[in-house]
This record gives sequence, C-alpha cells and structure tokens, in this order.
Amino acid sequence: MRVDSVHYNRKNCEEPVVCAGQGGYVTNALYTAPAGMDSKAIADFFVHQLAPAWSADIRPQDLPGGTQYSVDFKKDGATIGLLTGSLAPNGGKGTFLLSVDYKAHR
Repeated sequence: MRVDSVHYNRKNCEEPVVCAGQGGYVTNALYTAPAGMDSKAIADFFVHQLAPAWSADIRPQDLPGGTQYSVDFKKDGATIGLLTGSLAPNGGKGTFLLSVDYKAHR
C-alpha cells in the first residue's frame, strides 16, 4: 500500500538527500510492505522481477534493528532506486521507498 509520494525535477528539488544524484524527472513513493516481508525479501522481490533487463547494484547495510538494503537498477537511461526500512525517508520497519528517475543518463 502506498503511504506517500512526491514528484519533482532536478531544477526545483529542495531535498538534498533525496535529490542527490538524480538527473531528470523523479517520482518517489513510500510503500508499506506486505505482511511478513522483511527488507531482504523486498530487495529480492524487486531484483527477481527486474532482472535481467535491469542491472542491479545491491548494497546491504547493517543497522540497529537489522540489515537494510539500498538497490539501484539501471536500464536505457532510467534508474530505479529502492531503499528498505530505516534507509527510506520517513520509513521504518515494514516500509520501502521506490524512486524512479526517468532521464538519469540522458
């Protein structure tokens, strides 16, 4: 279930942490994970759904409360970022953030 979302382009982005590295028109959406899915299950789901068409850079981070995942997917000039749990802005246990940059490399 989507909890929150925001759209912006690099010219008018006022959130330096969220906007870092973004290059085009971006949509961020914070979701609540289905019951029983932990951060690894969330990351694994997206990796399996998007591979092999999208390349994935998976970065687990051991944090208090458990391992969280940051994953960047790239394909044809677009990027999708995934942040699980406490890595997601306003996130927490059982949440994940998807960030889609439509023109990252154009």
